[in-house]
Amino acid sequence: MDHPNHSHPLHLNPPGAPYKCNGCKELGFGPSYGCEICNYILHEECANVDRLAFHRFFPKSHFEFFEKAPGYRTRYCDACGKDVLGFVYHCSQTGFDLHPCCLKLKDSVCDKDGCVTLKLSQKVPRKCLKYKSRNVVNKVKGWSYVSCNEDNNSCYHVSCVKELILENWKRG
Repeated sequence: MDHPNHSHPLHLNPPGAPYKCNGCKELGFGPSYGCEICNYILHEECANVDRLAFHRFFPKSHFEFFEKAPGYRTRYCDACGKDVLGFVYHCSQTGFDLHPCCLKLKDSVCDKDGCVTLKLSQKVPRKCLKYKSRNVVNKVKGWSYVSCNEDNNSCYHVSCVKELILENWKRG
């Protein structure tokens, strides 16, 4: 595929080792688009951006895609709490910012055995089991994945789920 931010063609790569996306500058795990000439790599979500987007958690926000966050102040993703260092969806009316991958997070995730299902939540209803806090970073609560099972009170920040995926990959 051709991409406006890169001079060489990009090819779809199957999931493999974690990588750093050259678009949003965030860690990636799944399929990606990569350049065979210069090692440029993008998340699928960063390669296939929409100029305008919406998210159900922010019904009054109209997100516009930017290659770099507008303005001069430091911006944080309102989903994961991490710094916005590259590609971003920004709403000028509400000031909300979302990484492209965070805008397109799955509504639910399951562990590899299918025993635990976690559902995406706009709020962090209780302390994250990994981070032991409701806030993730920069006083941002961010979003979380919470257990759908009544007997399981699991709650993880979106950013902590990314860290757990990386830790599990390293363990094999």
